[in-house]
Amino acid sequence: MAHSSNINWSNANLITTDNDWSNIPYLRGYRGDGLTSSPDVDPRTITTDGTGTPVVIFANQTNPSTFNGDGFAEFESLPNPTIAFRASNTSSAPFLMFYINTSNLAEGFSPSIQFLVRDIDGTAGNAVQQVSLQYRVGESGPFIPANEFFHVLPSGDYFGGYHPDATSGPFLDHESFCDFAFPPACWNQPKVQVRVMITNSTGGNEWLGIDDIRFGGVQTLPIKLQSFSAVAKNNKVVLNWKASSGNLMEYFEIERSIDGVQFYKLETIKTKGIGTYNYNFTDGTPVNGRGFYRLKLINIDGRFTYSDIVNVKLALKDVYLNLLYPKVASSEINLLITANKNADAVLQIVNVQGAVVKKTAFKLNAGSNKTPIDVNNLPSGNYFIRIHINGDLFTERFIKQ
Repeated sequence: MAHSSNINWSNANLITTDNDWSNIPYLRGYRGDGLTSSPDVDPRTITTDGTGTPVVIFANQTNPSTFNGDGFAEFESLPNPTIAFRASNTSSAPFLMFYINTSNLAEGFSPSIQFLVRDIDGTAGNAVQQVSLQYRVGESGPFIPANEFFHVLPSGDYFGGYHPDATSGPFLDHESFCDFAFPPACWNQPKVQVRVMITNSTGGNEWLGIDDIRFGGVQTLPIKLQSFSAVAKNNKVVLNWKASSGNLMEYFEIERSIDGVQFYKLETIKTKGIGTYNYNFTDGTPVNGRGFYRLKLINIDGRFTYSDIVNVKLALKDVYLNLLYPKVASSEINLLITANKNADAVLQIVNVQGAVVKKTAFKLNAGSNKTPIDVNNLPSGNYFIRIHINGDLFTERFIKQ
């Protein structure tokens, strides 16, 4: 792996002079000038090289709430010292680059990275600060974004490659933890480049610390399913399963069908780590009638197996949203809606700031309806779709690539 497996910035000698990273030869901070020409761009869409932009860091800084530089800075006088980066109109997509060697891991292990993203900025700004982890084998070609999952934990945020907003306005000490195991293409390679990138935000850019950086290896044991069941509860379907897994890079895809033959993906759930754990998922928009469910168990090397199929029968409302697919779309999403009678529907697409970015009305016929929705003109990002039908409201989430 990298020359050091743990970087927490408590050693003030790592950064001593402006723009000098020589004491950490496997690490560089690039300013990212010109990588995007507009604010609020999803950093996952910026995959060009960027190493021709200035290598920067402001050494020996004291207060992120008053320091007005951009790019990278070392804040060594904080109670918990850290380096941090901040975007701007000039430093439009700053990124921290790691140079690692994955050829010396023991057989049965895959390389991984963990780090904390710390909101250390106490100014009044409230940037929607997206964070993207990316990688590539070698030193040329486009980077590959780690498009993994995000959810909120009681102790903070967890993400596996992309965070839609790692800042919390004028509040300090908000932390987000990244844990990512690299895919097989990165295994046993003498040089892999890994970078953490943010982009310029209209909400007032904030300093984000990158701390407690660790490189290591995780075991690559395959997923083994021990049990899987489905029960109806309060007009919803609750799926429960128990499985053993070897690492956090493995995951489950939950699939549903209205006929037991053609299945669609509902959700992706990451494994909880090495060991045996119980899992559950609630389908809040189940099939009106009999619905069929199965699990796709996907190992770190891409191999997968399917569970047995389970089914549940429900008698639901006159109109019901059965499925939105795909959940990650570039040009079009589709709605599968069952109606017992003709109905009028109004659809809204809402961004993460709560603004309605698309609104349309359509009619439903009695029976099964497949309704395509054009999302080609939407900017990349996370969205919610709201559908009002005869007084009922249905809400689903999707990602526009």
